[in-house]
Amino acid sequence: MKLPILDAPILQQKAIGDPYLKVKLALQQSAVLPMAQAQEAIAIPASRVTPMPNMPACVLGLLNHKSRVIWVVNLPQMLGLESQNLNVQQYNVAIIRSGKTPLGLIVPEIRGVVRLETDAIVSIEGEVLPEQVPYLRGCLIQSQEMLWVLDADAIVQASIFTGN
Repeated sequence: MKLPILDAPILQQKAIGDPYLKVKLALQQSAVLPMAQAQEAIAIPASRVTPMPNMPACVLGLLNHKSRVIWVVNLPQMLGLESQNLNVQQYNVAIIRSGKTPLGLIVPEIRGVVRLETDAIVSIEGEVLPEQVPYLRGCLIQSQEMLWVLDADAIVQASIFTGN
């Protein structure tokens, strides 16, 4: 069977906005990370994270992933949010990178990739706790939902890792 030849050229619709990885942080709070900083989203058995002593409670330990050892943090807890009971059998991990430094962010749910207009990011100061502000670039409104725009560089360089 021969396929018909279309006379009209196929138009490719340009995607509007920049790609972001969307994650759920808490019952009523979602956030996005620029895809330029999000390397990978994976689900791993909790047993693959090796706990490390004398670390803040939000630092769950180390993960050997693709022959690299990376720190893994409970992102909602790091941001001072009420931490949902993370599934103890399996973690949802968004691996981010700042420069050459990777970091695994454990979140309750990874919701996929969305496209958002970066120009629409607005300040979030005064709307969140002061200790959350350094880790946020601002917020975006999508479908009547306020999404925090996370700053991967600030998260990776947090004082919990540097000791400052």
